[in-house]
Amino acid sequence: MKARISPRNKLTKKEQDMMIELAEEALSKKQYSFMRRIFKAFCYVMNRTYGFGKQRLNIAISEIEKTMNECITNEMFWEQLDRVVIDEIGLDFVRETTDKDGKAVFTDGDTEIFTGKKKA
Repeated sequence: MKARISPRNKLTKKEQDMMIELAEEALSKKQYSFMRRIFKAFCYVMNRTYGFGKQRLNIAISEIEKTMNECITNEMFWEQLDRVVIDEIGLDFVRETTDKDGKAVFTDGDTEIFTGKKKA
């Protein structure tokens, strides 16, 4: 049985667009908050473990931002980054996979972000 929505209860195109815009804005704020927390954790670890001070941490953050901005313009960015981080440096990260359009596909919530192993 199909549920029908009467025409007077349907959202207009303008209302649908506004809902999508609000959802995207909320997601963007969450992503910004998450990235800010990652940067803070990075700075804490680099300071406590390796003695990085304010100047060196600001340089590192600036370089990370430049690197991340490259992923917007370079379609091969994640593949090239994997080559350096996994193949050259030898870190145990999951390789990024791409969809049919060549865009990076990120792992799901059941998988560890760095190693690709299923969460317990």
